[in-house]
Amino acid sequence: MAIKRIQEEENASYFITFTCVKWISLISEAENYEAFYKWFKYLKTIDVKVLAYVIMPNHFHAIFHIPTNCPKTINQIVSNGKRFIAYDIVKQLGLKNNEKLLNFLFEKWLY
Repeated sequence: MAIKRIQEEENASYFITFTCVKWISLISEAENYEAFYKWFKYLKTIDVKVLAYVIMPNHFHAIFHIPTNCPKTINQIVSNGKRFIAYDIVKQLGLKNNEKLLNFLFEKWLY
């Protein structure tokens, strides 16, 4: 989410999008599509509706509806989802022994 302000509107739908670092196809390299479906299952538990989505090899788009009674803001939902998916990508790359990509990511974020 490029906007750096808290989105607090209740009973609203939001278009969200996020991309992998340097547009690398991390989602497909890690075969990580299942992490998104796990996230969607969690969203159901807090009454967030996934109205539409597309998972691409290096980015993601969705429209989420946040009901009035939702315990989290859209900012929290997106940041938690991105964190969960990022950790899962690293885990999957490790299981696939993709050292080249893991080293690139490590160097990218270490310095």
